[in-house]
Amino acid sequence: MATEQKKAHEVYFDSLRSPKLEEVFAMIDNSQFDEAVVWLENFISEADKHDQQEIIDAYAQLIRISAETRNFSKIHDYIERVKSFDIQTTQEKNRFAHCLYSAGASWSYAGNTAKALAHFEASYNIAVDLNDPILKFKNKMGMAESHRTKGNYSYVLENRDSLESAAKETEQPYYSSYVYNLLGNVQRKQGNYQEAIVYFQKALDILENHKNSSTYHYTLWAMGTCYAGLEDEEKAKIYLNLATNEQSKGVEFWRNNVLAKMTLAELKVVVGKYDKAEELYNDINKLVGDDENTYYGKRLMRGLALLKLKEGKYDDANELIDRLVVNAAKTDNQREGMRLRTLKAEVFLRTGETSQHEQAVAMIEEALVFNQKQGMKRHEAVCLELLARLDSRTGYFEDAYKRALEMVNVAKASHFDRLFIRAKLITFVLMRKLGKNIKTNDLLELQPIINRLNTEAERVILGRFETQSYDTWSQKLHLLNEHGQRYVNEFFEDFHFVPEQSIDMEIDPNSHYVREKHLGEIPFHNKFTLMRLLLLLAETPGREYSKEEISEKIWQQEYNPLRHDNNIYININRLRKLIEPNPRESRYIMNGSKGYYFNPAMKVNFSTKISNTAPRLQGMSRNSELSPT
Repeated sequence: MATEQKKAHEVYFDSLRSPKLEEVFAMIDNSQFDEAVVWLENFISEADKHDQQEIIDAYAQLIRISAETRNFSKIHDYIERVKSFDIQTTQEKNRFAHCLYSAGASWSYAGNTAKALAHFEASYNIAVDLNDPILKFKNKMGMAESHRTKGNYSYVLENRDSLESAAKETEQPYYSSYVYNLLGNVQRKQGNYQEAIVYFQKALDILENHKNSSTYHYTLWAMGTCYAGLEDEEKAKIYLNLATNEQSKGVEFWRNNVLAKMTLAELKVVVGKYDKAEELYNDINKLVGDDENTYYGKRLMRGLALLKLKEGKYDDANELIDRLVVNAAKTDNQREGMRLRTLKAEVFLRTGETSQHEQAVAMIEEALVFNQKQGMKRHEAVCLELLARLDSRTGYFEDAYKRALEMVNVAKASHFDRLFIRAKLITFVLMRKLGKNIKTNDLLELQPIINRLNTEAERVILGRFETQSYDTWSQKLHLLNEHGQRYVNEFFEDFHFVPEQSIDMEIDPNSHYVREKHLGEIPFHNKFTLMRLLLLLAETPGREYSKEEISEKIWQQEYNPLRHDNNIYININRLRKLIEPNPRESRYIMNGSKGYYFNPAMKVNFSTKISNTAPRLQGMSRNSELSPT
């Protein structure tokens, strides 16, 4: 559930600042909700001392508190109590309409669009009868915000002129800023960040004399999110820091502060600054607590899941995603469900077998259709990238190439420079795979964008398509931090890139001497099954061995999934731990569609003269070693 709709409704609460309620407003502004509820209940219990419109105002504040504390079941009860009043005067009708509006705002905050719209429409009808332009505008905005938060962007765009006209009828320019924020959010949610920036700037111009308002700080945050979406880290930081106001009290300023930190943390993940992101998420956790059912708790978990995924901590990421899926199922939030499908599919890409890759493709294709219908360009581009990687891993290189070209078009049209770089790099590696020529101008096109964004990992990948030797390129690769190296290795692994390079590994089949380029001599003494498995794969690089073949050739046994699946998995993992410089980044032993193969990109030299050590298999009993346990 989005929270920015709260900004469009906050004008409502200023209109109900009855002098007798000033004390409780101070409590609400300081998030003293329990004390405020007690105060209001006592106020209502002394109804004979107050006007009926003041009692209605008090119920409106109880409804507001119910939304703030997520005690939504109370809203219906409060509204029914107000409906039981004998409302006669114009002033009482006005307050009742405001109370209905408050309920609509609260239900919108809860994510219940149907109930929100019902209350906004009821309030709007009263406003029309009373000819109250401000109340009409508020309810029009409430209805538009409810549709927007549900992803019905066409409703907002179709009613744009009506909203602008309603704002002008109030004769208060301040209200026009809410319309511009709404239109900006529609563009922002669809990934049209440049268009969104225009609207948010219009709102900031109107709010120039309201710099101490939470609405002004919210607009700064929204502007920062646009620059974060464009991956302009410097401008994003400027606006997000301006949006943060640690001095002002009140729940709205608290929200802005949390949202600014959230956005900055998410941006740090995108640009690969994982340590900074983790620091920010720790700060956010202190602010929002551990409740996973709140909007902020869910967003925090989703951000952490993506961070763990990018750090290669796939088990941690998967555990967070599964918890989020359970929460999303409770609220039937389709948009959240599609985001989680994307994250889950990336976990399957990195850790899954062939069957899970097929499942991942189905999940991403569903998310892709949803994002295209919603006009969410960034999510569409991310889906296309994952599909290209999955298609390539399963051998459908032409399909992967088509996906990459689609990604290029989406990223370029939406000014997603970092995604555009990745999309072009993917097309380069697939063009080489498919025997297509890469134009020099295409390579040169990326250089200034990479230099501007200072994307080191992408610069290293681009360098692989230039004429420098593998050894020179490898030195640049190892200057990257561990996350950058993993990113580059995963890129080439996903697209089966075969570079020109020197010897990576030397093997003496007789002596079981193995030397890896980075690790030096590897201790294979008495590791007979692992040596046999290495020889089987390394002697025919690129040839995939099924589980049936491995069972036959390693243990001379007919394949039995109950007996052999786990044993093969364990021995493959043991072999990777021995020979891989980083076991999380397989360079040698690769997962295939039905089994495993030795990466043909790695150069292996076989020799019987590497070591004078006597063959270690002589005199051993094969039976005890060859049978799986």
